[in-house]
Amino acid sequence: MASAKIVTWSRKDKNGNFPIGIKVSQNGIPAYLFEGNVLASRDFWDATKQQVKKAHLHHMRITNFLTKRLAEINEKILEFETAKKYSAEDIIEATKPKPVKEISPAPRLPLFKDVADNYLAEQRALGNYDVCKSDTSRLKRFYEFAGNGVTFSKITVKFLRRYTLFLRTGHSRNIH
Repeated sequence: MASAKIVTWSRKDKNGNFPIGIKVSQNGIPAYLFEGNVLASRDFWDATKQQVKKAHLHHMRITNFLTKRLAEINEKILEFETAKKYSAEDIIEATKPKPVKEISPAPRLPLFKDVADNYLAEQRALGNYDVCKSDTSRLKRFYEFAGNGVTFSKITVKFLRRYTLFLRTGHSRNIH
């Protein structure tokens, strides 16, 4: 039969605090579950009552949290007792909170305008002012046709043919 109790770690952690956790032991083999609760001193811990002493600022909050977790672990122990095959580590793994998978937002498609603006900035930085001036006028015509919110996925062969037709119908400054 497994047993569970609330304990403090006997050694300080790297921050100089004493972690509080739940010890589950079965057949003399212990397993520990620490959830991040710590005490600055072991003087704040009452080992017989398995609770934080009233001298601590948040004694009720920590004690209530730990007793709730202890009740959950005892419930898991009873569930595993009916299955007959388990270890203390199995109980700890069953009671650990499962990580919540974050739903990542859909990746934002890069706008043609952003890439074109970066290109023009690079040309200016390199001193290619003639290239920058001619490409700026080309982009002005393109934005006149397509608008500023065009993504690369929208630029297809059909789109480019319509743009060519747009330029041929009098929107080009070139004389043929």
